[in-house]
Amino acid sequence: MGTHFTAKTVANEATKDRYNKSQKIVARHKTKRLHKAENPILNIKIQKECDNKILMEQD
Repeated sequence: MGTHFTAKTVANEATKDRYNKSQKIVARHKTKRLHKAENPILNIKIQKECDNKILMEQD
């Protein structure tokens, strides 16, 4: 199948990439903020969940 990209689809992909990157940055900032919380066990759990989300997004 020959796929041809129109300017619109290219722009949409670029926007999606930008959005995903910003979401990852937001997630990272949230974990950093949550890491300052008192409960270390909870922190580790939250960190793992966020890391998994980021890994899943990269696939």
